[in-house]
Amino acid sequence: RFLSAWAPDCGVFVESELWPALLHTCSTHGVPLALVSARLSARSFSLWSRPGLSAVAGALLSYFELVIPQCAEQSQRFARLGVRVAPGCVANLKWCDPGQAAPPAKLQAAFAQSVVQGRAAWVALSTHDGEDVLLA
Repeated sequence: RFLSAWAPDCGVFVESELWPALLHTCSTHGVPLALVSARLSARSFSLWSRPGLSAVAGALLSYFELVIPQCAEQSQRFARLGVRVAPGCVANLKWCDPGQAAPPAKLQAAFAQSVVQGRAAWVALSTHDGEDVLLA
C-alpha cells in the first residue's frame, strides 16, 4: 500500500539490509533500488558463496540497480557474487559525521577494562518502545 500511495522515485538501502519481499515488491512497482555503503561480513560472504546459495545471493542482489560498497574489500566480495558494483566506494556512513569523533583510545580502554572485563558483550541500538525491557 505504501508504494502505491507514495509512488517513490527510488529506494535507498544502507549496508546490508536485504529484505527479499520488500525488494521484490519494489521491483514489481518499478521502483529502482540502490544499496549504498554496502557491506558483507566475512561470515555472510562465506555463507552466500556456497554452492546453490550464490545463485540466491545473485538473484537477491540483482534487484539493486546501483551498489556502492564501503571499501575495495567489500567491492571484491560483491563482485565475486556476480554483482555489478559502481566504481569507487563510500565510507561506513556511521562514521561520516564530522562532529561524531570516535572516543579517545584511553576512554575505550577504560570502558573495556571496567565494564566489559573480557566478557562477550552486545548492544541493542535503535530499539522500539518496550523492546529494551525484553532485553534487560
